Amino acid sequence: MFSANPDDDLGPLPQSDDNARLQRESFKSLAKVLAGQDLFVFRDERIEDFGADGSFELNIAGRMTNFRSHIQVKAKGNVEATKKGYVSFSIESSNLNYLLNGTCPMYLLWDEARDEFWQVWAQDENQRLMSENPHWRQQRSVTLQFADKFEPSTFPVIQDRILKTGRMFRKIQDSLARATEDEQVVFRINADSLDVTERGTATSLLLTSGSAIVAAGYPKRVIELMKLADPAIKALPRMQLIRGYAEYMIGSHWEAISHLRRAMTKSSELSSQDNQFLDNLKDASEFHVGIIDSITYENRISERAKSLSGLEALQSEQEAIYYRCVRTTDPNERTELARQLRSVTERILNDSGAISQSKLNAKLLLLFVEGVEANLQASKKQFAAEIRNSLFPDDLSGIVENLDARRKLHSQWEGRASDALREAYMLNHPLLIFQALHVSLRIQMGRIYEDRFESIHKNQAFVLEPRRKAAIERMLDEASAIVRASGSDESKLRLDQSRLDFLEVQGEYETARGLAEEVFTLASAMGFDPIARQAQEILDGSTLLTRFEEQARREDEVDTDVSRAEDTDEELARYAGHLYETLPSPPARYDIVLEHVRVLRQMSRERVHWCRYLVMIEDLSKSKDRRIAFSELPSRRCRCEKFKWESTSESVASDRVIRDFKTEYCESCKAREPKNRSGSK
Repeated sequence: MFSANPDDDLGPLPQSDDNARLQRESFKSLAKVLAGQDLFVFRDERIEDFGADGSFELNIAGRMTNFRSHIQVKAKGNVEATKKGYVSFSIESSNLNYLLNGTCPMYLLWDEARDEFWQVWAQDENQRLMSENPHWRQQRSVTLQFADKFEPSTFPVIQDRILKTGRMFRKIQDSLARATEDEQVVFRINADSLDVTERGTATSLLLTSGSAIVAAGYPKRVIELMKLADPAIKALPRMQLIRGYAEYMIGSHWEAISHLRRAMTKSSELSSQDNQFLDNLKDASEFHVGIIDSITYENRISERAKSLSGLEALQSEQEAIYYRCVRTTDPNERTELARQLRSVTERILNDSGAISQSKLNAKLLLLFVEGVEANLQASKKQFAAEIRNSLFPDDLSGIVENLDARRKLHSQWEGRASDALREAYMLNHPLLIFQALHVSLRIQMGRIYEDRFESIHKNQAFVLEPRRKAAIERMLDEASAIVRASGSDESKLRLDQSRLDFLEVQGEYETARGLAEEVFTLASAMGFDPIARQAQEILDGSTLLTRFEEQARREDEVDTDVSRAEDTDEELARYAGHLYETLPSPPARYDIVLEHVRVLRQMSRERVHWCRYLVMIEDLSKSKDRRIAFSELPSRRCRCEKFKWESTSESVASDRVIRDFKTEYCESCKAREPKNRSGSK
C-alpha cells in the first residue's frame, strides 16, 4: 500500500532553514537589480564559498577589464536603520578578515521586506573597526554598519571606486617590480633554475635575488624556497622583506604585513634602498586591506620622495628629467633636457654606491632618449642629402657625406643598444632584459616608420627587409616570455605598443585592430591614456600613418599651386628652417632662404587667383653654386607661358617684378585664366 503522504517513503532528509531560503532569494533579487545594466558582470563563486560569494567585474564600454570587487551577500527578513541612518549586521570576524584579502571587497545586505540592498565597503569597515579596537580580529564577531543603498543610482559611484582601486593596485604592483631592478641576480630566472631542494642553495638564492624572483613572476616558489632556507637566516630582516613581498603578490596581505612588520623591527640592518622598498610595500599592503586609504598612501609616497638623498635622489632626478624629455614636443626643450639627462646619468655611473644593475637602468633611460635624437638627426641627414642632390647634383661629396653621417648615427646607437642588451643578459635580470629589449624595439620601430613615410612620399612600395623583420620578431618573442612570467600589466602594454606599430607599419591592419581592441580595454582601465589613444586611433583608422597616406593621396589629386597657396607663415618658417639646416652656413642666410620659400608661395597664389600662365624666373647662378647659394637675393623676372611675354627689366624685389609685369601685359589680356576661375586679385 502507498502512504497517504507521498513524501513518507523518502526517509530522513536535511531541513532547509530560513537562512538558506533568504540566501537563495537574495541572489534572485540581486539578479533583478543587475538586470538591464552593463557596468558590472557578476561572477558567481559559490561552489567553494569560504567567505566570498562572487565578484563584480567592471565593464567599460563593452570591454571587460578584469577589475573586480569581491562581494559577500547577506540577507535579513526585515532591517531597520538606526537614528544615524545605518543598518547594523553582525558577522564572524574571520569572514571580514578573509574578504579583506580580496580586491576592492564589499558586503551587500538584502532586506527581504522591502526587497532592496544595502552596501558597505569592507576596507571602510576595517578602518572604522581599527579606530575603535585595533585588535578586532581576535574577537569572534564584529558588527558591520551599512549606510548606503545598492541600486542603479549608486552604481556610478561604485564603478568609480572599483576602477580607481584597480588602477592603484596595478600601479603599485608594477612600481614594486621596478624597485627590484637594482637587485643582483646570479642566475637566469626560470622554472628550471628555481627547482632547488638543497638548503644552502635555497638560502643563497633568496638572499641575493629573492625580490627579483618575485618580480619575475615566481612568488609561490619563493615561499616554497623559504621553507628550505636556514632558520637563522630566514629570520633576517631582508628575508622577512622578501617573504612579505611574495605574500603580497599572491594576495595574502595580512600575512605580508606580519612579515613586513618583523622586518621593520630590525630596519637598521637594511640598506636605505631596502628600507624604502619596505615602507612602500607595507603601505601598499595596508592600503589593500583598508588600514589606510588611497590619499594616505599617495601622501606617504610623496613625502618619502622628498627626503631622498645620495644615489636614490639622483635616480629620482633622472627619472623626472626622462619623463619630461619624452613628453615634450619642443625640439629646443628636448635638446636641453637631453643634456641634463646625460649629466645626471654620468653622476649615477660615477657614484661609488651604484651597483651594476643601477648603472644599467640609468644607461637604458638615457639610451632611449639618445635613440630618439639619433632618429631625428638621421632623418635630417637624409633630407639634407636629398636637398643637396636636388640643388647641387654635382656635389657628390656633400651628398655622400650626409648619407654617411646618417648611417653612422644609426650604427653608433645600435652598438650602444647591443652593449646594453648584452649587459642585461650577463646580469641575468629579467626586468632589465625587458627594458633593454623595449628600448631597442621602440627606437627601431621609429626608424621603420620613417622608412614607411619615405616610401609613401616617393610613391614606392614598402617591404620590410626579411632580416630586419626577423630581428624584430625575435625581440618581441623574448620580451613576451618575460612579460608572461612577471604578469606586469604595464610591461604588457608597453610591449603591445611595439606589436601594434609592427603590425601597422607592415600594413597588417586587421590583425592590428584585433590587438588594439584588447589593448584599449586594459590601457583605458589602467589609465595609460597615450597607449589607449594609440589603440583607439588604430580602431578608428586615424593613426599618423593612415593620416599621412590620406594626405599623400589628396596631394596627388590637388594641384600643387592650390595646396602651396594655402601655406601659412608658420609653415613657411618651418620649411625654411629645414632647408637652411641642409645648407653651408655661412654663406647661406636664413632670411634669404625664407624669402625664397615666400616667393614660391606668392607665385602659387598668383597662378591660383590671377593667371595660371604666370611664372617667375630667377638668376640660378646664385642658387646653384653651393659656395654662395642663398647668401644674397637673386634677380627675378616674370614670364607668360602662353604668350611668351617676359619682363623688360629684372629686380630682386618680387612684388615689384609682378606688379610691373601685370601692368605691362596682363591688365588688357583677354586670355587671363586663374586656376580657381574666380579672377579675384
